[in-house]
Amino acid sequence: MQLHLAAKIAVSNYPLRPIPRMIPPWKGKARAREILQEIAETYNVTVADILSRARRKELVVARHHAMWRVRTSTTLSFPQMARIFQRDHTSVIYGVKAHELRCETR
Repeated sequence: MQLHLAAKIAVSNYPLRPIPRMIPPWKGKARAREILQEIAETYNVTVADILSRARRKELVVARHHAMWRVRTSTTLSFPQMARIFQRDHTSVIYGVKAHELRCETR
């Protein structure tokens, strides 16, 4: 019990400061739109194609790349990304992992 009390005293000597947010929440979605536009230009498709339900290989590769970029470049969660990509969050998780696997095998 005294060890627990000593730990409380040691911790109380240091003032707690709030952790700064690196990217405000509103910037995550704006950045996601920029990433979608960049990926669309890179793969010669439209943003609407990336967000569509189409399953052509070139669109799937572009979509997975966009999901991976949004995940690594923003602080958005998988459910937030799912709303942007108009999919279930598990589809976004699969897309990110598929892109990472595709990059490892190259």
